[in-house]
Amino acid sequence: MWASIVLAALVQGGDPCAGRGTILLVQVRQRVMSTCAHGLRTGAYRVSMGQGGIGKQRAGDNKLPLGRYALGQPRASRGWHLFIPIGYPTAVQRKAGYTGSAVGIHGPPRCCQGPTITDTDWTYGCLALGTDKELDQIAAWVKLERDAMILIEDEWSAAQQGNSTDKGRALQRASPLPRAGELKR
Repeated sequence: MWASIVLAALVQGGDPCAGRGTILLVQVRQRVMSTCAHGLRTGAYRVSMGQGGIGKQRAGDNKLPLGRYALGQPRASRGWHLFIPIGYPTAVQRKAGYTGSAVGIHGPPRCCQGPTITDTDWTYGCLALGTDKELDQIAAWVKLERDAMILIEDEWSAAQQGNSTDKGRALQRASPLPRAGELKR
């Protein structure tokens, strides 16, 4: 079922990975993380984000940072199965006064796994996947890619900064996906 949703999104709005090379792409309005290889989407996952929204600038704001960041190597985590560090803040962001640490990608809490865990934004500023299996797939992708990067974007803001063709394409991609409880994993 999830594969058919991804295929429908590709037909409707084009591949969100087109022109992006090899990167982990997060489109926050759709709450979707995509693995991109050579400009093609190779996987898609629903995610939960920071309960404070997007646009992290300071420690403790519970927001997910926007931008392009290096990814660290996955490591074991007692609370989240695995943790994949996101290189926030960058040197430029630190100079601009941004603060915070321990931002990353992780799995669901040990108490609760399944498709409904990604129905709400509950993290303290991280990205959370719905199952350990999904996290293992992302971790394998990160280990496979040298110098893995993540792009976390607000696709509506990106569309406003682009030209009208890009804006229309990005807004098409921003159409909502079904809720996680409606997806079969």
